Amino acid sequence: LPQHAGGGPYFLPGEAGHHPGWGSRLFDYSRTEVLRLLLATIAHFAEAYRLDGFRLDAASTVLYRHRCLGLSPAHFCGARYEAFFGASSDVDEGGLTFVMLANLLAKRALQPPLLTVAEESSGYPGLCAPTHAWGAGFDYRMAMGIPDLWGRELALAHAPADAPLPVCEIADELTRARCDERRLAYAEC
Repeated sequence: LPQHAGGGPYFLPGEAGHHPGWGSRLFDYSRTEVLRLLLATIAHFAEAYRLDGFRLDAASTVLYRHRCLGLSPAHFCGARYEAFFGASSDVDEGGLTFVMLANLLAKRALQPPLLTVAEESSGYPGLCAPTHAWGAGFDYRMAMGIPDLWGRELALAHAPADAPLPVCEIADELTRARCDERRLAYAEC
């Protein structure tokens, strides 16, 4: 895609259009051409490669204008809904629109319908609620804490045999979810 200094037709202008942690450009989701490009790309790959689902990696960078840069995980822990939906929420309405449209495309326009998964770290409420209920429409949220949990617990295999197993921590992580959200967990070996 063209890399104009001012953002060009696809990216946010200036510093807002650059992700300093990844060295990549950030889309301007408020532009119709960006939505067309990204939705057409999803449809093309689903049809050309007969995909049965897609995962939106780093969904927080799409959902928020601050892109979750420089925020600690504690920023969203125990957050009230105003942190996500209030006047000072910093939700990128264009990004949320893209996510909702991508999920509508995946479930209603493509055959077979795609399973959708969001890797999202803020705990955004409604991420897995259906779009007709004003949710983002994903089928699953990645259970972000579980891989780290398994890594820590597997490291305990080298601990003394009488070392206590943190059962409460394990139970808390495995059950930390909103009752209406399905989570997808994995472990990296």
